[in-house]
Amino acid sequence: MPEPFELYLIRHAIAEERGDKWPDDDKRPLSLEGTARMRKAANGLVRAGVALDVVLTSPLVRARQTAEIVAGAFTPRPPIVTADPLAPGGSYAGVLAELEKQGRRRRLALVGHEPDLGDLAA
Repeated sequence: MPEPFELYLIRHAIAEERGDKWPDDDKRPLSLEGTARMRKAANGLVRAGVALDVVLTSPLVRARQTAEIVAGAFTPRPPIVTADPLAPGGSYAGVLAELEKQGRRRRLALVGHEPDLGDLAA
């Protein structure tokens, strides 16, 4: 039987608005408000006694920036690992495969996007 683990699901912070300024949605960054709010949320996790062994993140800029903020709130700072299945359109099976790669790490944060619930059924 596998050992139990803690899994923290984190949606990326508020990003800049879609539009002409960011024609490639993959490169759309966090807004200043999103950055500030995520710092407060990450500090709240620390105050609540959460500890993380690793932060897995979607490769999109806004998720990566969110992962950096979350990891930066912790001492020691957990490593950040890019996990392609956390990007929009990623599969449930792909996410499970990424989790399996983490071996003995038992406190994991996953930073991604709003899920397409149809993808979770696959």
